[in-house]
Amino acid sequence: MHVTILCEKLTVTGGGSNVSLDALARALSARGHSVHVITIDEEQNELPANRSYSVVEYSVDRSTHAVNWIRAVARIMDRHDDCDLFHVFTPILLPAAGVYRKNGDTPVVGRLNSYALFCTNQSEMGAECYRRCSSYKKFAHDDGSIGRKLLKTPVYVGRTNLVPRLVARVDKLFAQSPAVKDVYSTVGFDVETTVVPNFYDPEFAAPAPSSSDDERSEPDFDRQVFNVLSVGRLERYKGVRTLLDAAAKLDVPMQVHVVGDGPDRANLESRVASLGLADRVAFHGWVAHSELPQYYRSADILVHAATWPEPFGRAVLESLQCGTPAIVSDVGGPPWVIGDAGLTFEPGNSDDLCAKLTSAYANPGSISALRDRTEKRIERFEPDRVLEHLLGEYRSLT
Repeated sequence: MHVTILCEKLTVTGGGSNVSLDALARALSARGHSVHVITIDEEQNELPANRSYSVVEYSVDRSTHAVNWIRAVARIMDRHDDCDLFHVFTPILLPAAGVYRKNGDTPVVGRLNSYALFCTNQSEMGAECYRRCSSYKKFAHDDGSIGRKLLKTPVYVGRTNLVPRLVARVDKLFAQSPAVKDVYSTVGFDVETTVVPNFYDPEFAAPAPSSSDDERSEPDFDRQVFNVLSVGRLERYKGVRTLLDAAAKLDVPMQVHVVGDGPDRANLESRVASLGLADRVAFHGWVAHSELPQYYRSADILVHAATWPEPFGRAVLESLQCGTPAIVSDVGGPPWVIGDAGLTFEPGNSDDLCAKLTSAYANPGSISALRDRTEKRIERFEPDRVLEHLLGEYRSLT
């Protein structure tokens, strides 16, 4: 099968979506399928080495009018529609796919791994916000200036009324989790949708060759304390502040390790200072993806404290793969991903998180039980299992 994957960018230093795209393209290629990736923002690309798939790079000007941008992407699809199927990997490209599909013959499937199709500010998106995502709410939540927001009023109206109609032309959507499927259905996207999650990368948690041990730096974790890990981009809606507030209330010997970087880092570091946690919180910054397994394995537990309905939570999947249980906020995809190999707490509630961490520390047997369940839970995301489901969906359309 000839599959063309359409995305905004592909960068090895990007977030989980980039990791998932590369993993999918390599896995399909390894199974004998012809895979081509088209990116539309060439300047942001930092392409993976030793690729088994081809990449075609375009630069589509995002500063132009939204209608012109959508038409430009649709023309790119028209130029490359000699494939068996388009897999749109970036949700914001789905309206363009809808424009293409009006006259184009090649089936199109789309991946739902974010809420960018309708949400103007994910940091304002709480567990229930999407249920009333009107044009006014889009205007109110956008963090731009009043003047700029007034100019964008047609965009807010278009996202509410036009975008769902364009996306409805796509043949099928793949939600990353049941939570994502529910959100898009509630907002008003009337497209056949099935849950196709990320699969784990078998090489991610594989033991490193002994010859390279001296090149790998072990995380500086104190084995005499309870080590709590947070992994992800430092954005406000990721909820790291909730974790810090919970840590300030904990009366146990512990260390919080924050892995990742982003625009909220300075605020979080200030928060650590104001809470008097300088000796209990370590910021490790950005860590190469290949080095992350050591952090997961060195931690007693992962905390994923997002305050918004995170579509999936790749850090939770990686933690499972490394045999480390997690405590996740009870919203979005992470509770489904972790299943019975973790615990949940109320989003944004540092008291509840503090109670769960205190219980975990006081009951090492319960942590051991959760750790034992990770092996069974990770089977749900086994590559062959997910890929067979995905290929079955492909075949149903070609």
